[in-house]
Amino acid sequence: MEENEVFIRWLLIERAKYFKKFPERRKKGWYIDKKYVEQTNRLVGKYKFLQSIGLEIVEVENYDDIYKYPW
Repeated sequence: MEENEVFIRWLLIERAKYFKKFPERRKKGWYIDKKYVEQTNRLVGKYKFLQSIGLEIVEVENYDDIYKYPW
């Protein structure tokens, strides 16, 4: 994750700890992102982190699929 996302990273880690302590309260979570042609090391690392804390990665073709079409 980016340097400016420290709070979100902390919050996601706390969420994972909470669900580890109370597995019956576990809820699904998703991270929706635009599909990239080239997978950089930073992007792969970000995805591995998100998957390790229980989020499913959903890749879409473009940003309209995230922000425009669902509404």
